[in-house]
Amino acid sequence: MSDVRVFITKHSTDWHREIADDNTVLRTQVGSGLHGVTVKEADDRDEMGIAIEPPEVALGRNPKAFEQYEYRSQPVGVRSGPGDLDLVVYSLRKYVRLASAGNPTVLMPLFAPDAEIVRIAEPGLDLRANALMLLSKKAGLRFLGYMNSQRRHLAGESAPRLNRPELIEQYGYDTKYAYHSMRIAI
Repeated sequence: MSDVRVFITKHSTDWHREIADDNTVLRTQVGSGLHGVTVKEADDRDEMGIAIEPPEVALGRNPKAFEQYEYRSQPVGVRSGPGDLDLVVYSLRKYVRLASAGNPTVLMPLFAPDAEIVRIAEPGLDLRANALMLLSKKAGLRFLGYMNSQRRHLAGESAPRLNRPELIEQYGYDTKYAYHSMRIAI
């Protein structure tokens, strides 16, 4: 990470960063880069990690609760571009809650190819080795919801998010929405 930190949420403090930096057991690339659909001139790098909270935080001896750390190399409202990093590191407890509920995005680190692993420790190896234990029938509904959300954006049925106007100008629609909709359907 660069030395410049942009505080975007209540989860972006130095305290959150220190917990994430010192306790991350798994961190991988996620998003379009993981799926091989980046637009080289425009895309950032998305990463997700999992951290095991230190005992004083997990047991409530610290008045703050650690659920996640968020970092963006660009301020909120500014589109990330080449070389930019968007990172979220979840506490293990929050991660397991999201993964077992079938959240399609948070499942990616469990199945990312080894080449996409940024950082891994023994507990991270254990998580990946036991990934199937976190899968749930709820995942089908979550994947369907995500797929339909991508389709609605693609079809202009929901509020337009013009993240990639260059794709719309070139092809008449956002090809990344189309790709993600098909990827999730498959």
